[in-house]
Parts: sequence; C-alpha cells; structure tokens
Amino acid sequence: MTGLGSFIALLPSPKGFVTPGRTSLLVASVLVPAWQTEPDAEPFRENGLSRVSVAVLVTGAALVAWGAGRYVLTQFASSPGLVAIPQPSLERLPEGVRQQLIETRAASDRVLEESGDSSALLEARAYGELGKVYAAYEFYDEASACFVNASRLQPQEYRWPYLMAYSLARNGSQQQKRTAVALFETALDLMHRDMSADPRQISSARLRLGESLRELAQRERAREQFARILELNSDHSEALLALGQMASQDGRSEEAVGYLERAIATAPSYKDATALLAAEYARLGDRDRAAELQARAESIEGRGNRIVDPVLSEMRALNRSAAALNRKARSLLRAGQTRRAITVLRQVLAIDPENATAQLNMGDLLIRAGRIDEGQALYRKVIAAGDGAELARRKLGYSLLAAGQPAEAVDEYRRVLLTSPNDARARYFAGAALSLLGRHEEALSEFEAVCAAESDHIGARVGRARMNYALGRYREARETLESDLAAGLTATPIQVTLARILAACPDEDVRDGPRALELARPLFQDQQSVVYAESLAMAYAETGEFDRAVDTQQWALERVRSAPGASRLVPHVELRGESYRQQKPCRIPWSDAERFPSFASPLSRNDEESGAEPPSE
Repeated sequence: MTGLGSFIALLPSPKGFVTPGRTSLLVASVLVPAWQTEPDAEPFRENGLSRVSVAVLVTGAALVAWGAGRYVLTQFASSPGLVAIPQPSLERLPEGVRQQLIETRAASDRVLEESGDSSALLEARAYGELGKVYAAYEFYDEASACFVNASRLQPQEYRWPYLMAYSLARNGSQQQKRTAVALFETALDLMHRDMSADPRQISSARLRLGESLRELAQRERAREQFARILELNSDHSEALLALGQMASQDGRSEEAVGYLERAIATAPSYKDATALLAAEYARLGDRDRAAELQARAESIEGRGNRIVDPVLSEMRALNRSAAALNRKARSLLRAGQTRRAITVLRQVLAIDPENATAQLNMGDLLIRAGRIDEGQALYRKVIAAGDGAELARRKLGYSLLAAGQPAEAVDEYRRVLLTSPNDARARYFAGAALSLLGRHEEALSEFEAVCAAESDHIGARVGRARMNYALGRYREARETLESDLAAGLTATPIQVTLARILAACPDEDVRDGPRALELARPLFQDQQSVVYAESLAMAYAETGEFDRAVDTQQWALERVRSAPGASRLVPHVELRGESYRQQKPCRIPWSDAERFPSFASPLSRNDEESGAEPPSE
C-alpha cells in the first residue's frame, strides 16, 4: 500500500483527525504519483537516485509518525489529488499583516473558483503565491500544503519543491529534513532541465541541500554538494565556509584555514568565516593573526555576508511585518543607504506607530543628522511606553553626552545601572560623563569597575589612566598602561596615551623620551593622523629633536586648518608648535579640547573609543 493508501491506513477513526506526519503524508500521496506518471521523468542525474528510489524514500518518510501534528485535514480540494489548505490563526498578528494574509488568501480563492478545470497553470500559481506569503510569515505547515498543490498542478516548476523543502527544513524534525533532502534534489533536477534557471539558484539549492545533509550527519554527501558549488563558482563564500567548518570539526586546521582565507578574501565582511578563521589560527599557535581576526570579526555587524538566493528573496520580500521591515532598514543602514532606511522606518511606523525598534532606529538617524531634539524626543517616547526603555535610556544618555550635556547623561546611565548593575557599557559611559564634569574620582571608580569586569575593554583602561593622571597620580597612570601592554593589550589608544604621558608628564621620574618615541613613531607611520602626529612631535621635543618636532607639529596644524569643523583645535595645535620653535618641550599631554573621551557619531562601530551606541536590532 503506497501513497494515499498509506495515508488512509493511518486514520484512527472516521472522524476528523490530527495527522502525525502531516506534510510528509501530503508529499507521499501527491508528489510521488506526479513524478511516477510524468512521461519525460528521467532518473535523477544529480544524486544518482531513480524515480522509484525517491518514491520509496518519500513514502517511507510518510509512514513515520512525527508526533508534531497541528491541523486537521477534513477534505480534499475540488481538483483530483489536491489537498485543502488549512486556515492559520491570525488573531495575534498586527493589523497590516493580518489584512495582507486575508487579502492574499481571498485573491487565491478567486483564481481557484474562476479558473475552471483546464487552467492548471493559473491554479498552480495561485497556490504557490499563497504558499510564499505563508512561508514569509513562517506558517510553514500551511505553506507546505500550498506547495504540494502547486507541484501537483505544475510538476516541471522547480520553485514549488524547493520552497516546500525549505519549509520542511525550517520545521526542524529529522524526518522532515530527510523529506526536505529528497525535495531539494528534485528541485535541483528541475533547475537543470530549466534553461531559464538562475545559476545562483542552483548554487543556493546545493547549499541548502548540503546544510540539510550535514544536519542529518551525512557528511560525505554534504561535502560533495559544497564542492560542486565551487566547481561552478570557486569564490562562493558560503560554500567555502561550510567546507572550512567541516575541516575544522575534523581537526584539519590547515585545510580549514585554506577554505576560510578564500572565503574572507571574497567577502571581507563575512563575520562567521572571520571568527572561525581566528579560532583556527589560535589552534595553530599564531596568536597575533588570531587576535587581529577576532578584533575584525567583533567589528562586523550581523553576519556581514549573504549571497542572494533568488527564490527565497522573492518569498522574504512578501513579509511586510514591522520586524522584517526593521531588519531591512538595518541592512540599508549598514550599506550606507540612509534615505532608503528612513523610508522603510516610516513604513514600519505607519504599520505600527508605537514600534519601539523603529522609533529607536529613527532616533539614531535623527541624532546623526544633527536633529538632536527630535531624536531625543523619540528616545523619551520609548522610555515612557516601557517596551525597550533600557536601550532607549542608553541611547538618550549617549546623545546627551555627545551633545555636551554630561550631567543629564550621568542621570540616564545611573538609571540603567539601577536595574543592570553589572552592565559594563553603561558604567563606562557613566564614567565618561563624570570625567567631562571634572568628577575624576567618581569617574575613576567607574572605569576600574569596568576593567575588573572586562579584561579587554580598551576605553576603560585609557579612562583609568587619564583619571589617575588628572588626579596627579602620574606614576600609577603610566604603570597601569605599561601593564596593559605587557598583557597583550596593544590597541592604539593605549599606546598613544602612554606615549603622551612618557613625553609630556611634568614628573621627571615618569617621563621617558626614547620610550615615547619608540611608541609614537610607528603609530604615525601606520596612520598619519593629527593625534598621532602631535604625539610624535611631543616625543621628538622630549628627546631634544626640536626641528623634527616643529615639522611634525606643522604637518598637524595644516591638517587641522583644512579639516571641516576642526577650527576649535587650531589654537592649541599652534601653541604647541610655537613652544617647540622656542626649544621648549611640551608639559601638557592633553589640552581642554582633548578631554577624555573623544566622542564620535552614535552610529560608530568603534564603541571603545567613541562611546557610540549602535542602532537597534
């Protein structure tokens, strides 16, 4: 007994029932007969399985009770071999999403009612489009039923088995993944027969097939799929990552490094590949390369890489929920498309005017555009509503800090710390605000707490040294920075801060000109910035090389004069240059214009130096 006969045999009673193997049964009873009766159905070239083998595989899957049934099949649709599409529960969905699903279902029903018996293609597309909308909102059971019907009506279209396989794989049970594997293979076979199929789609199908095989512990078959992707596209970063992961799991670190280096050469912002490559270099004993890659991985937002899957992109684009639009806005922000991001965020707020994530992201953009009051008003609105209030307080605190209102910023961060006393980020920013208020002892206490909690927080270590220096504890300021360097914390903010203390500290026992020069020279050679130039000039002056100090400071002065918005820095840069002309070394490492910390845009990724809060997820 096969197909529908097997399905009927599982019925416990004549009444309506919950199917234990819901979608697999649909696959067995509907798709298999379609494959067996297609006149031009050749054996599957891609995986070496015959039609009978696939039929046995899928039918066998159908005979396993999965124990995850949810909906009741009470009748078949009017056309032979089709199934009724269950109605998902929409009560908890936002109004805009609920209306979209209702309208899409109604449009599909109209096509099915009006098409007649001879319009199989129109019916297939109606079922397929409805299934795509259901899948976009993760109604995978309902989507799978739609794709079953679409495949039965349009058996040569690869999209329907592909999307059904995706839906089954997302559901997560082992038996569903086995069925998904057969469907991915079917879709691949149909793609190869379809001359119009996008080559990127073939690679995406192989990638998802390989991922499903890996989850089923069929590693050799999975590796074969990833390798075949590289035959078509040797720079396919996701296939390279997959092979790198498998080599890493097998303990073949050098092979893993080879794949992963190729992946990040193709996609430099691929976070997953970069982080794994760091781990492999650490395993091989190359700590410097591992640290460099780990720092790079931590600076990348999100996954940092996504190769286009044309079919899934079409499906995902149908999701008009606030969450999906917020994700789209974030992607646009990462790509620097600020205007488009604002348009999308306005769409979110039109759907859900009180959506906290959209309000926070819009607030970030307003702050960055200099519309401080408007941005802060959105943050305060979120705080008043309650949902997302803590993140809103952080953002409000940062915006107050960057806008020159440190006292108000301290108040906001103190409120965050009342509910999250171990929050190192909030404590760091509270310390930064206190430092700007001249409350150095309180700021020092905050920075020391952060240093104790996070051993690699560069900003807190610089802050600790700067506060000790401001309190006249020059030796302690130097020693903590030297200890940080000895511990492997070689970040440039630590090096430049130490170089300035060594070059310009009023305490002769703390100064060390040659050591300052040793630190400052490579910093300026690697990145010719005003900060590094002035640090190098201080070191030259302390070692008596005043001509070089004058030339280097003049270079800094020319850059400051030509930089937009840097006019406030000109007086102190000129004053230092004049001191060097008079053969006088510098004895003030930081001017009033260089108070700790130096803040940047709220959207900056360099949190430790700028104190920037990233946009909301």
